[in-house]
Amino acid sequence: MANVTRERVIQASAKAVWATIADFAAVEQYSPMVSRCDLEGPDGPGQLRHLTLSDGTVTTSRLIALQHEERALTYEIVVTKLPLTDYSSTMRVYPASAERCRVTWSSRFAPRGATLEDASAFLVQNLDAGLEELANLHETLTAEPR
Repeated sequence: MANVTRERVIQASAKAVWATIADFAAVEQYSPMVSRCDLEGPDGPGQLRHLTLSDGTVTTSRLIALQHEERALTYEIVVTKLPLTDYSSTMRVYPASAERCRVTWSSRFAPRGATLEDASAFLVQNLDAGLEELANLHETLTAEPR
């Protein structure tokens, strides 16, 4: 198994950023790979999300844990054509100040049909892109009008 962790400081409150991450379907707002998200099942652990990716394939993930006090969401991928298997990931939000937070996105996986280096590079690129879009989403919302 391999691990990849990426992080990003976001100029928005931890509360606001956590509200987005805690919404299991909101991934389509900040992941450039995702063009559509459909939820299945009741809210909370066990809920499935079917992500239609930009190439038309569908990846299904399951919510494992949603810890509001710790601001942590953990999920696993159960069906995918991505070059990953045994994938689980945790997103955490840490307050840095009243209007600034740090988000970490940590993933554990094994490569499938790719080298470890290629699978890791793929994951780094996509986690960084997701964190960038998450920052853009919140920093645009909190920016003062000019």
